Amino acid sequence: MSSATPTPQLVDVVHVDDDGQTENVISDGSSKRGSTRKLRSIVWDHFEKKIINGEQKAVCNHCNSKLVSRQNDGTKHLHDHMKSCFMKKQKDINHYMTKLNTVKDDKGHSKVESFVFDQDVTRKTIARAIVKHEYPLSIVDHEGFREILSSFNPMWKHVSQNTIKKEILDLYENEKAKNLNALASNQSRLAITTDMWTADTQTKGYMAVTGHFIDDSWTLRSLVLRFQHVKGSHTGLKLCDTLFNCLMDLHLEHKVSSVTVDNCSANDRMMEYLLIKLNKDDLILRGQLFHIRCCAHILNLIVKEGMTVISDGIAKIRESVVFWTGSCKRKEKFEEFASRSNVKYDKQLVLDCPTRWNSIYLMISSALQYKNIFLRLKDIDGQYKCCPSEEDWQFAIILEENLKSFYDVTELFSGTKYPTTNVFLQHDSTYGSVDVIEI
Repeated sequence: MSSATPTPQLVDVVHVDDDGQTENVISDGSSKRGSTRKLRSIVWDHFEKKIINGEQKAVCNHCNSKLVSRQNDGTKHLHDHMKSCFMKKQKDINHYMTKLNTVKDDKGHSKVESFVFDQDVTRKTIARAIVKHEYPLSIVDHEGFREILSSFNPMWKHVSQNTIKKEILDLYENEKAKNLNALASNQSRLAITTDMWTADTQTKGYMAVTGHFIDDSWTLRSLVLRFQHVKGSHTGLKLCDTLFNCLMDLHLEHKVSSVTVDNCSANDRMMEYLLIKLNKDDLILRGQLFHIRCCAHILNLIVKEGMTVISDGIAKIRESVVFWTGSCKRKEKFEEFASRSNVKYDKQLVLDCPTRWNSIYLMISSALQYKNIFLRLKDIDGQYKCCPSEEDWQFAIILEENLKSFYDVTELFSGTKYPTTNVFLQHDSTYGSVDVIEI
């Protein structure tokens, strides 16, 4: 008895030219790939061959697009679609853009959460960085900067300078609103400090106004209240109007405890006019403690007055520092000689600045550390003819000891994260007795 003969099936053989793969397509519409030759193109990781309406199609696994896939079509058009497929890009980005959440589970393991890219958040972050580090607005046009952002996220759309400028102004308005809310909710008085600042490039004068107060959680806070261009001559009346308008705009005219300013005649006149405009009943002791003179500026005036008398005594030291810092070649020679002399060169030579007395202290302090190097270089380098004498060095030692007291006190006064008066009073035995004046 002969065995039954199997019913033949109608088979269409599809030849894939570029991959060398054959596919047997059954008449019922299903398909199976033959194992004669293996698919080698990477596109088949993202496409699937199907018979649709009697035609051979390559269906995208990401966006379900149906592209032709006949015998001689090749795969170039499939490669092009794979590069431009939006759904594939979105999946790729979501795949690799993950971050560790700082929240940990009960076992102390960090959670891994998917990251969703937000163009607005990135733009605001760039604006904050420009403000914080004083970058130029043109940084957003720099090719290297754009390449960095694109490498972090290919979906980033580059922005213009005008866009970042608008973002910075919006950031300013938001921070201004936060400051206004903080001042409105604050129950304590504010101590105001103000000073004039001149731009080097524009030669324009600006008034900076800062408010210092203790919030409800007993934290010392400082807020920049105003940074405003003051037009015209900086007379006492002009400065008074600028500061008074600032206090009125922020509704602080009844909450000011004191105003600290530098010791100049224009500021004295400004405080006189300001006391007239403000209601003395709102001030502590009717304004007897309203005008506070800047202690750091007083010390600055004292030291500068004294330095005019003794400046000749450090002239040789200044000339020596200028000589050995005047060129890169001399700097290198000085450092090399210090190394050969087994002297640790851990402090750079500092040249003083005429408007900063503390730079004189830093210059003398750094020069005294390398006294022996100066003396030995005098015998080696014939061009070095301004080496200080032994009397000059002895005078510099005495001067450094005295300037150090002023320098330390200035450092205490310059603190921003703590009250300064009580810190200074702890050193009354060092800097002299302190008399308490009853008001």
